[in-house]
Amino acid sequence: MNKLITVRNKIFSLFVVVLLGAIASYMFYAISLFTKDKEAYVFENKQLLLENISSELKVALNKRKNIVSELHNQLHHKKKNQVSQALASEKMNNSGLVYYKFYKMNKSIFSYSLAEFLEINDLSKNYFLQNYKDENQLFVSLKNNDFEYLNRSKKGAPPLIGIIYKNNDSVSVSYFKAQPFFELVSKSKDYKVFVSDSRKNILLHSELKFMYEQNSKVDHDLFTKFNLENLKRQTGEYKNKKGESSLVSQFKIEEDGLQIFSQISTKNAFSAAKVLVNKTLLFSIFLISIMTVTALVFANGFTKPIDALYMATQEVAKGNFSIQVKVSSKDEVGALARSFNWMIQEIQKLLKETHQKALLEKELETAKLVQESLFPEVNFESEIVKMSSFTEPATQCGGDWWGYQQVDNDLYVLIGDATGHGVPSALITAAAQSSFTTQVNSAIENNYKIDTAQLMTGLNRAIYSASKGRIKMTFFIAKINLISGGCEYTNASHDVPFISMSPKETNKDALRSRDNLESLSGFSDPVLGAEFNSTYEKHYYQLNPNDVLFFYTDGITEGANVNHEEWGESRLLRSLVKVSHEDVSEICDTIVKKAYKFFGETERTDDITVVVVKYYGNEVSAHIKEAS
Repeated sequence: MNKLITVRNKIFSLFVVVLLGAIASYMFYAISLFTKDKEAYVFENKQLLLENISSELKVALNKRKNIVSELHNQLHHKKKNQVSQALASEKMNNSGLVYYKFYKMNKSIFSYSLAEFLEINDLSKNYFLQNYKDENQLFVSLKNNDFEYLNRSKKGAPPLIGIIYKNNDSVSVSYFKAQPFFELVSKSKDYKVFVSDSRKNILLHSELKFMYEQNSKVDHDLFTKFNLENLKRQTGEYKNKKGESSLVSQFKIEEDGLQIFSQISTKNAFSAAKVLVNKTLLFSIFLISIMTVTALVFANGFTKPIDALYMATQEVAKGNFSIQVKVSSKDEVGALARSFNWMIQEIQKLLKETHQKALLEKELETAKLVQESLFPEVNFESEIVKMSSFTEPATQCGGDWWGYQQVDNDLYVLIGDATGHGVPSALITAAAQSSFTTQVNSAIENNYKIDTAQLMTGLNRAIYSASKGRIKMTFFIAKINLISGGCEYTNASHDVPFISMSPKETNKDALRSRDNLESLSGFSDPVLGAEFNSTYEKHYYQLNPNDVLFFYTDGITEGANVNHEEWGESRLLRSLVKVSHEDVSEICDTIVKKAYKFFGETERTDDITVVVVKYYGNEVSAHIKEAS
């Protein structure tokens, strides 16, 4: 047996799955959005930083370039006194110039070093000559009116920036304190900022150790990547040979041939995103915990009445129909519980009704058996007369009845149809059968003849006494004298029986036509049970050998098919003509089958009774007459 998956578990699982899906989607979307936003923010912030640094750096460099250019022009025009005065001025001290040298035709013409700088930093007077002997080698690559920037920082001394200027055949070499420039590139603690020349040499760096290193250069791959396109500013992600990822921005100072780079590791750049992710995870765990508890409480509250309903159905399955579900909720579940309780009450009523119905059906079955005992045998056969019959009630008990009884040489044949059907009508038929039997037996015992009118009068009084006019009954009584073939009859508003007369041909089995049909007509007297004092008349008809009498109730002629079309008297007579030469049982069976074929699956609404009597008379009757 499959394990039951409870509604509680389904609801709880649905809550958890939807919650996890929503949180996962939110996290994915939020982190992706924040990452892109953070990346855009980092790049934008770095570009603003570089633009600010480049602007300030250009101002600082232009200030130093102007000083160098001014000194160079004065020396070019042999104004050493003015140069000496300028070097001693406060303006020069504020510029950070610590060393200056003028060359003409590759020969040193003028040299200056700031004694205070050397003294404070405990440097020898020949510090610049000892450490920078390669000055004259730098002149070759310089163009006329061109400036060249050099990193002249050495360990053990403050960092320096060199500016070389060439004009015609003279060159100026100057060194300035790098501290003001260093302060420009060291504004941000989060970013690594550096300035390089076109040969990838690092001129300035936010970390001093890179300025002190000899031959310090920008990463070749980094420099190449951000110089493939002739763009003034660029941003992008860079991954070095070690696989370390960083976000890089570049800005070019084209007039000086310099490039400013800012670089930050991706890990540090998105540290805030990582914090957000961690906080989001913690919040999600907290939210999942809260929602899980809520889901459990909700699922339990929602499914508790459903569990009660389920347990109630199990009790019902065991046969306990007295159980009631106590559910106070006003939602659909409460409505379902109230419907269940109402259903149980209806089932209890139905069980009682079913029990009563079973008792009633049992009583009806008994009544049916009793009523069936009132009917004679289906077939009757003697040397003079043969009979065959068919009867079917619309319900278990019917309102049709037929019977026969032979008294000496007289054969009584009776057929009746009480109003409606069911037990009340069946009781009336019982009263009719009892009255007939009583009257005939009384006549036999008292040795007197009783005719059909007297019988009908007695039947009327018995039925009226039994029903007090509420149930009536049509009736037909025929008394056939087996010797003479004389037929005495009385009709109490019943359907007139038909006679299929024997043809004049000597062959008794010859086919008959519509011309051979007659009816036992005559004045139709009142139905039985309408009035106590109703009177009845008798009529006569002479039967000939091989005549066929056909008795029936209106259930067969008024029976309808699915189109509400009645079978009718006309179809009955056509069927009777075609088979009246046959044996009585064949006549009865054929007519009934044709009628039922016409009815199809239509439910019967009235009782059906058919009785066929064939009178042979003839030689047997003549023999009886002679014997008497």
